[in-house]
Amino acid sequence: MKKTTVDETHDELAESWVSSANQPGAEFPIQNLPFATIKTESGSSVAVGIGDAALLLGPAVSQSAAFSDIPEHILAAASHSDVSCLMKLERDERVRLRRSIFDKLSVGTPGGHSKCSTYGHPNCSTLATVI
Repeated sequence: MKKTTVDETHDELAESWVSSANQPGAEFPIQNLPFATIKTESGSSVAVGIGDAALLLGPAVSQSAAFSDIPEHILAAASHSDVSCLMKLERDERVRLRRSIFDKLSVGTPGGHSKCSTYGHPNCSTLATVI
């Protein structure tokens, strides 16, 4: 029987350059990128869980031209301090952002990276350790 996936972001063979996301039993593998509000030293931030870390969306979208294909109102919601602003977007807008994030965190995708040690990639400055 052939397995079907929701879309390419749920491909069970996909891997991330965040090595902890590739560990068996990882709570947040590349196929599971939950949006959340997390507390940081400077306050709250919208983030996406990945492996044992969280990608802080505000710094990620403001520091990277890689998100230039995402409309400004989506980036503004992602940069907010509370995930409720992001959740108020249309489903297809959230999916578009999630696919873009998946692409940036994946190995072997056009926006992804072929090799990266945990937190060793230049874009890792927007990753925060999750406790």
